Amino acid sequence: MPVPANTLLLIENLLDITHFYPLHDGNIGDVENSRIPVEIEEGTSDGNTYIGTTRSVRGYRQPPYLEDYLGYDLVDRDHTHFMLSPAVTRVQMRVWPAGRHGDASAERGYVIVHTHTPVDRSHHVWRLIINMPAGQRCNSDPTKSAVERFMETFPAVIAEDRWALEKQQQMFNYPDEGYFEVFLRPDAALRRARQILTRLERAERTPEPPNLQGRRGGTAEG
Repeated sequence: MPVPANTLLLIENLLDITHFYPLHDGNIGDVENSRIPVEIEEGTSDGNTYIGTTRSVRGYRQPPYLEDYLGYDLVDRDHTHFMLSPAVTRVQMRVWPAGRHGDASAERGYVIVHTHTPVDRSHHVWRLIINMPAGQRCNSDPTKSAVERFMETFPAVIAEDRWALEKQQQMFNYPDEGYFEVFLRPDAALRRARQILTRLERAERTPEPPNLQGRRGGTAEG
């Protein structure tokens, strides 16, 4: 879907899920989610610099939508959000009944791949691809697959995010005299994402000089 907001705002939204409360309170978020410790990981894979967060919690009571998709109310949970490249962010949720972390026979979850394609400084195109294990059923209606239930209910979550992204973009229209950002502890990943994207953009504007090296250490002419 087209979004009238800078693509970086979506990346920051995906990396910092403390916004699950209050923006998504009552569907996929709650205040306890904002208190889960955050671990940061970054590196390079296939030539792309990645940055991501991991939030692991034990004995966590899931918000309504996640209980419906994943079938458990009280869980051990690992939740990761990784910007894999400027255009792709991968989200993975893995849950087990409380006290059974790592038990493969009881694991449920999903993978969401978000793509964010810039159009200009104030617009991007957002795509979402959802993956769930075959056979994972909806908790509230076992006749439906969990992914079917996701497709019915998750657009409401996306609408909340889209509303927030548009409001953030509108803030750039205000004069910034005396304005400055205040970064909190969960902002570490999104600050690194900004640095990564800024470095890539500068590299595009300043291409490397041509290689004039000739044979056996000589220089090419012409």
